Amino acid sequence: HVLEEDALTVMVNEPVMKKREKARMEVHDRFIDIHVPLSREEGFMWKDRAALEKPSEPFNREKDAQHYDDAPDTSFVVRPGQFAIFFPEDAHAGCIGEGKLLKLVIKVRTA
Repeated sequence: HVLEEDALTVMVNEPVMKKREKARMEVHDRFIDIHVPLSREEGFMWKDRAALEKPSEPFNREKDAQHYDDAPDTSFVVRPGQFAIFFPEDAHAGCIGEGKLLKLVIKVRTA
């Protein structure tokens, strides 16, 4: 749902979660990501973007995303009723766990 073109979008997703070993770190330049699990807890990994060294692809300007194969510095769980927010300086990976997940991803343009 686009609330403001190229500025604020709310996506309702139903991904199948993955094992930690299959997750890749992701970064964005223009958007803040807010992840809100609705149906069950969701695992996340995090690393400071400045510490990334292993890009797995070039930056995709159209999708405002790039993935990395670096190991995370930390991991944590977010439960329904909580949220995780990631700024452009945060590398993150989500949807870690087992089964299907109903969640919101809110994208907010930084500038």
